[in-house]
Amino acid sequence: PHIHLEAFVQTWHAAPVVYRQLPALRRAISAYRRQPRRTPSQIAALLRPFDVALCASIALIEPTLARMLAVWHKAQQHTPPLVISGADLVAAGMSPGRQIGQCLVRLRDALLDGDTTVHTHEAQVMWALAHPS
Repeated sequence: PHIHLEAFVQTWHAAPVVYRQLPALRRAISAYRRQPRRTPSQIAALLRPFDVALCASIALIEPTLARMLAVWHKAQQHTPPLVISGADLVAAGMSPGRQIGQCLVRLRDALLDGDTTVHTHEAQVMWALAHPS
């Protein structure tokens, strides 16, 4: 708890602007509560649009958000890194563009959810080519 409070205090100067995101964050928390199966990648997708300072500050008073962040953080700690980039996918034959970034996000989500088949460079490139959109 002390670490969260310290992060909140250190980022307080940014809080007035980010609090405009509060209604959308509340909807994301509600969406999480309605999901029957909750994966780290679902949490990441729900929280991706929000400012870290907002999430940290609201987690102090919102137990559901605190649990979401704890699950996401634990998964993050055990997730192997992406070892490929957009350049690797272009070199492998994907057309440059927005879909490469989206593909990398989906690959990162697969890793976050514990996919153990995509830890090597070659496996990640093959996964990306098999899941272009």
